[in-house]
Amino acid sequence: GDFIQQWQTSRFIHVMSLDFCLLCVLFSALLGDDMARRGMKNPAIFWLTALIPLFGPLAYLCLRSPLPEVSSEASASQTVLNQVGES
Repeated sequence: GDFIQQWQTSRFIHVMSLDFCLLCVLFSALLGDDMARRGMKNPAIFWLTALIPLFGPLAYLCLRSPLPEVSSEASASQTVLNQVGES
C-alpha cells in the first residue's frame, strides 16, 4: 500500500528500489564466474546466494574461498609477455 504510493511519488525511493533490483541481478550474473575462478562447484551455494537479497551476497563475500595462488614462474613469464606486447 504505502510503498507503492511512495514508489510512484518519490523519485528517491523509485531510483533506489530499481538500483537495488539491478544490483541483485548483476551480482547473480557475476557470481557464477567468481565461483568458477575459486573452484567452487556447489550449485546450492550459488542458488542460496543468488536468491537471498542483500544477506546472500554479504555472506558469500565474507565466506568465499581465496583465489588459487599463481606460481612465480607463471607470473614472471606473463610480465615478460605483457612488456613485449606493449613495445
